[in-house]
Amino acid sequence: MDAYFEPSALLRKSVGDGNKLGVRTALHLEFNDNRLTGNDLRAASGWIQERFSDFFDPYKEDDFAKDMDGNRQNWSRDYYGLQSVYLVANFSEDRLLHLIDVRDLLREKNVDGFVALPPKPRATYASSSGNTQKEKKPNSDSKSPGSGHVFEHIGDVLVVIGEAIVYVGRKLCSSTRDKKV
Repeated sequence: MDAYFEPSALLRKSVGDGNKLGVRTALHLEFNDNRLTGNDLRAASGWIQERFSDFFDPYKEDDFAKDMDGNRQNWSRDYYGLQSVYLVANFSEDRLLHLIDVRDLLREKNVDGFVALPPKPRATYASSSGNTQKEKKPNSDSKSPGSGHVFEHIGDVLVVIGEAIVYVGRKLCSSTRDKKV
């Protein structure tokens, strides 16, 4: 590797334990850290893939993971929320990279909840083949990743789970109504 990527403690532990669900949850939590850039998230994905070869699911569309909209003008906070739920239902690399792109656009627009904070001191991932994805981001912030934000992250996970439950509940109710009519 040409550059060194420093994963969060939770991400490192989950990968070390071979816990795919834990790794996915840790990566999902990284999305909620506004000090991390899109480059950091892409680096995390590359770092994981190098250690966990079957990490991503194949891309698919179904009732729980709808298609991705390539029209950037349709990307909003609500669209991001839906795509986050779809990522949980179908954890494909295409969905992850799309969600990073949506997040980056919302950050550029300074959408509340996505406003960038000074970046964490992380380098980006370079594969062993030498294809560096992005350059290292300098930073003077010495706080450790995730410090003081554990409860926020737990809340974020609960929100994603809640959104998935509401979505499934609505689908079940609408299909039940359709059968009665």
